[in-house]
Amino acid sequence: MLVVYDDTGFVQQAIFVGDFAALEKVYQANGAKVLIGDYSGDPMKIYVKDGVIVERPTVQVTGTVRSIKADGVDSLELTVAPANFNLTVLLDNTIVHQEIDTSGAFAFSTTHPGSYTLQIDAAFPYYKTHLTVEAT
Repeated sequence: MLVVYDDTGFVQQAIFVGDFAALEKVYQANGAKVLIGDYSGDPMKIYVKDGVIVERPTVQVTGTVRSIKADGVDSLELTVAPANFNLTVLLDNTIVHQEIDTSGAFAFSTTHPGSYTLQIDAAFPYYKTHLTVEAT
């Protein structure tokens, strides 16, 4: 695999087939940062750190994820690392709430039944986390 990356290590392009040595020369001649390496997973989950392809750390969520009652009272209390994160709440693939948080924690409750997706992401190099919460 050949990866093209920026100064932060963010992978801008991943090429899985081709003459990597020839491609490396072309990209380098045009001023791009490139690296040939082995990786068979999702290229969105990697970055380049100190000249090596590594897995991006995933946003960590602690607390019990469970079904809740859609009564506006029953809630999940969750802690997030890193403490600065973005929360997006989706219901039926429609965004119903977004917020930026710096406390490292949030509570989730609702008065509308359904299957909610909580997407939690943080600044690069962190990789987002998704949680599914059923509200009945």
